[in-house]
Amino acid sequence: QRLPDYESLRVGDVVWLGVKPMPWIVLEKKVGKALVISKYVFDCQAYHSIFYKVNWNDTSICKWLNSEYADRYFTDLEKEKIHPVYIDKDATLFMEEKEGTVKNRLFFLSIEEVAKYFKTQQEKTARITAFGKRKIMWATFDVYAHWWLRSMTQDVLGKGATFVRLDGAIQTSGGYILSNSYDEFY
Repeated sequence: QRLPDYESLRVGDVVWLGVKPMPWIVLEKKVGKALVISKYVFDCQAYHSIFYKVNWNDTSICKWLNSEYADRYFTDLEKEKIHPVYIDKDATLFMEEKEGTVKNRLFFLSIEEVAKYFKTQQEKTARITAFGKRKIMWATFDVYAHWWLRSMTQDVLGKGATFVRLDGAIQTSGGYILSNSYDEFY
């Protein structure tokens, strides 16, 4: 398999990655590296397996992304080229390892990163794939889907995760972390 030519990529370009190639959009480019986000919501997973205050690195979805998902959906060559980042307990991302951080290869964006890379609500809307629709308990959304962020809520319980709603607005009061059903977000 041939990897994208990272030197010629520009912000906004689409690259195709994966065992069954899926489109990813370039959000940021640095020398020899590109930060990309999937163009579609192609799977629906609960944020965490129990209703408990948790930080990003300890969530079920973080563990799934960096193990099962990475192993199943990316080629060995692609996995070798994914540059790790380091995330602390407050969900802050660092390019280099620091004390108290955990290595991540795949991650969700934070509220601040969404604001940096997407200027309008329309840019934040995400279409869902047929596979993703099959994973939803109650199939009520045909075209667009909510998508998780790694930032946790700052509500009293602190047990919810933030997400981008169907209309592209960021929901900071948090989603029900045990859910993969979009009916349960509100």
